[in-house]
Amino acid sequence: MRRAELPFLGLFGVLGLGGVQLAYYEAIDRIPIGVALVLEYTAPLLILGFWRLRGRRVGGRLWLAGALTLAGCWFVVGAYDAGLRELNALGATIAFFDAFLLALYFVLAERLTKRASPWTVLLWGFGFALLAWSVRRPLWALPWDAQPGEVWLLVLGVVVAGTIVPYLLSVAAVRYISGARVGLTATIAPGIAALAAGPLRRRMISARMVGSATS
Repeated sequence: MRRAELPFLGLFGVLGLGGVQLAYYEAIDRIPIGVALVLEYTAPLLILGFWRLRGRRVGGRLWLAGALTLAGCWFVVGAYDAGLRELNALGATIAFFDAFLLALYFVLAERLTKRASPWTVLLWGFGFALLAWSVRRPLWALPWDAQPGEVWLLVLGVVVAGTIVPYLLSVAAVRYISGARVGLTATIAPGIAALAAGPLRRRMISARMVGSATS
C-alpha cells in the first residue's frame, strides 16, 4: 500500500470494520436483530445518495432496486408487527448510525481494492481496528480465564464465519461490481438472520422457563 492510502485504510479499519461491528452489537442488544439489520441495510441508499452528490449518475433502476429490497427485508423479518415497532429509541438510532458506517465501509472498500488485493486491504483494516480496540480494552485486560471453553468456540465461529469470511467476500465483490450493488445484494442478511434468530430465541425462552420452574 502507498503511504497516501494509510489515512483511508485507518478510516476503513477503525470505522468501517471496528465501528460497524460495535454499533451492530450495541443495536441488537436493544432491538430485535431483524429490525436492526433492516435499519443497518439502508446503507446502499446512502451510497446512492453519496454518488448523486458527487455528480455520479445513478439510474432509476438502482433507486427502485434499493426501495424494493428494503421493503422486502421489512416484510421478511416481520418488522410490521406492532410489538416490533415499539423500538428502543437509542437502539434504533445506533442502527441508523451503523448504516452510515456500513456505507462508509463499502465506499472505502471500493476505493482501496482498486489499488490492492482484498487480503491486503483486510489485513491493514483489521490491523487498524485492533489498534483502536486495544486503546479501549487492552488485550491483557480481556477476561481470558473467566469464560468456559465452549464460549471461546462460539467466539471463534463469530471471528471466522461471521467476520473474516463475509468481509473478505464483500471486499472481493466490490472489485467487480459497485459498493451499492454489493450492499443491495447483502440485504439478504436480515431475512437469514430473522429466520435463524427465531428458533434460537424460542430455545432461550424455553430454557429460562425450565430454569424458573426448577428453581
